[in-house]
Amino acid sequence: VHSLFTFLSQQDWDVTRAEQCHEILKHKFLQCDVINKTTGEILGRRTKSTAELSTAEFSQYCDACRDWLVQMFGVIVPDPE
Repeated sequence: VHSLFTFLSQQDWDVTRAEQCHEILKHKFLQCDVINKTTGEILGRRTKSTAELSTAEFSQYCDACRDWLVQMFGVIVPDPE
């Protein structure tokens, strides 16, 4: 999140807080369908909270964010220590 915030704010994007970057990444990678379990009908979509993710899912989310930042902007995010 911090790497994206730093990059976007330096490039004059309309981002003023790191929390906005967190929301951007969640919206991009954590969308899911709201499904009726009985009928299979899809009501719509929602954005998951990172708190809902298992450890493995959170790791996949972080990897997807890192990959996207490199591909989209050339921003390399260091692995957490």
